[in-house]
Amino acid sequence: MSTQPSIHPKEEHKEENGLDDKDNNIKAETEDQKKKAAKPKKRRKRRRASSSEAARDEFDMWQTVQQRYGTKKVHNEIKEAMFDPTTGKIFHPSSYERMMARSVEAHLNRMLQPESPEDLVDSKWLCAFCFKPTCANDQGELYGPYFIRLSTDCQPPDELLLTKSVTLESTSAARCRSNFAQEEAVNSKKFGSSPKHPSPTTMEGSLDIWLHGDCALWAPELFLVGGRLPTLQFHIHRYWKQPQFYVVIPY
Repeated sequence: MSTQPSIHPKEEHKEENGLDDKDNNIKAETEDQKKKAAKPKKRRKRRRASSSEAARDEFDMWQTVQQRYGTKKVHNEIKEAMFDPTTGKIFHPSSYERMMARSVEAHLNRMLQPESPEDLVDSKWLCAFCFKPTCANDQGELYGPYFIRLSTDCQPPDELLLTKSVTLESTSAARCRSNFAQEEAVNSKKFGSSPKHPSPTTMEGSLDIWLHGDCALWAPELFLVGGRLPTLQFHIHRYWKQPQFYVVIPY
């Protein structure tokens, strides 16, 4: 008869408890891993500076800007206007002198213009589009000059050219030309030949162009690039052939 070893009930209970503890530990580890994976990362919040620190930072920034771009203090600076009775002169404050110097510099910069070409044709100071002077019909000032080259295809209208002074020599020459034209017409009638018309003289050289801001704005295919009008040379003859189509400005 075989005898089997008997297991004490307490030992059996201990083994079962050990297995349960292992399972519980494994479950706890998996749950912790899941929580760590699902838990979002905390972002570091920036510490808000106090009002005193913010004011100090602003003052430091203002101080650096003043040191770099501000006006430097001058010794014996005049803060108020003074009158010298001995000389009868009025001494303005230093701030006023600086302001006037800046305004004069700004005006000088506005007056700076590009160098004009040597073969510049004399013309009137009028808008090349509407042929009107500056500040005409509330259109503002004239902008320019923009220089173009004259050719056979690009001739300026008479409204932009200066009228030449009439002299005795010019009038006598005009009379000779008219008499010669009359004689030529009479001879053509007698002999049946067509009179020869002199070819119109083409002007050569450069012309300075001035424009109203509104006229330039409503002109087609006219663009401002770097202070220049690159398409003006190619389209100015078309603008002159179709007068005043670009002056209709909606208000």
